[in-house]
Amino acid sequence: MSEPISTVKGAALLGGSVGVASIWPGVDGNALIGAFAGAAVFVLHRQERTLVVRLLLFFASVAIGYLAAPELLEHSPVHESGVGAAIAAACAVTLIRALIDALDKCDLASLWRTVLGRKK
Repeated sequence: MSEPISTVKGAALLGGSVGVASIWPGVDGNALIGAFAGAAVFVLHRQERTLVVRLLLFFASVAIGYLAAPELLEHSPVHESGVGAAIAAACAVTLIRALIDALDKCDLASLWRTVLGRKK
């Protein structure tokens, strides 16, 4: 088990890094902090056992949340980029995993023949 102090130091370092990155020119600080918060909620909710998997999910969630925030703002009643990024970060990885699972169960060849109107 890790020491609580080292975990707190790691969280403080990560949070500080997000804070510093949010003041760079061209970076939407609200969206970055919102994506960070949404990813934290997502990862804390997940039941993944290994730290490596949780970290990879966290970083994927932050990236998707930050990049999806403008699209979510355009197509929803949300008006703040931080809120949009938090929602996108918290939901995106779960939605992508569900889509991948659905595609695994789908017979793409049959679907393609149906779309093109060809019979087998």
